[in-house]
Amino acid sequence: MKKFKTGDEIEKEIELISFLNIFERLCKVDESDNSNIYKILNTTSSDLELKLNEKSITIRSQKFRNIRIIYANGNNVSIIDHINNKNAFIINFDNIDLAYSNRKLFRDSKLLGNIENFLKIFKTNQELENVTSEKGNPNTMATSFEDGSIFRFVEETFFENYNYFVCDDYGREWADHIGVSEDKIVFIHSKFNTTNASASAFQDIVGQAQKNLGNITPQDFQLDTKKNLWINNYASTNINRLRKGNNVDEFIQAIKDASTNPYLKKEVILVINFISKNRLTGFLNNLANGERFTERSEAIQMLWLISSLISSCQELNTEVTIYCKP
Repeated sequence: MKKFKTGDEIEKEIELISFLNIFERLCKVDESDNSNIYKILNTTSSDLELKLNEKSITIRSQKFRNIRIIYANGNNVSIIDHINNKNAFIINFDNIDLAYSNRKLFRDSKLLGNIENFLKIFKTNQELENVTSEKGNPNTMATSFEDGSIFRFVEETFFENYNYFVCDDYGREWADHIGVSEDKIVFIHSKFNTTNASASAFQDIVGQAQKNLGNITPQDFQLDTKKNLWINNYASTNINRLRKGNNVDEFIQAIKDASTNPYLKKEVILVINFISKNRLTGFLNNLANGERFTERSEAIQMLWLISSLISSCQELNTEVTIYCKP
């Protein structure tokens, strides 16, 4: 973090990602004296508010307005404008049928009636009780991800199911791992979190999966841009990104062949350690029974996220499975 003075004002550079990570969580909303303004309860910014406009909902905060993103081309925008322009938030209500996202108010009166079907996409694995990190801390000599990491679990669990297996994790990845066989392409997204039933962590991995659904059958030019990544080792390690297969050229051709296979099966797999299926089942059943409980807000958001993920996958004829703790 750096500080510098311009005129009478003191400016400072901040670790933006760390600052924003503070707000990657559920925040409760409370009423104020103004019927169109609601206080967003948090421990970082006392002036963070939600405003009901005629046709939209926006977030406002003078503290956030004073924090600006400066791009390489010289353009800059305040954090609060960036959040509102991208509509980078989801609002859930006490009325479970309603949710606000992407400047639209959604209603789904069948949510609570579909809980049993929603839970069918969850598969349990006892080993996820024991993971301690996402990928561990592999050093420059490492040829595989560390024991106890979700990445190691993924490779040991799914490696044999495919002819080719690649670690795509880094920056703008399509998935953390990609598996390809003659008639199947799978994107595997993994996330480790130390909290239990974290709606924020779940939102993060669901968003990543939904954003990349269209890349499961990529165009040739997209594959060409990926080749330079896949032929190299994982950053600062000796871990070959091509985890299974003779070479990257064959892997790329396998994706092309599978993409044009009339019997292609597409699948998205999420692997998480921070949700227990038994606990989630209890939460969702409590919602269906109209009970009040501590994790109610988290349960409502997760219910909407599950529904959204299933709908997105169905639209693109893609199966979805979530591996979690029992």
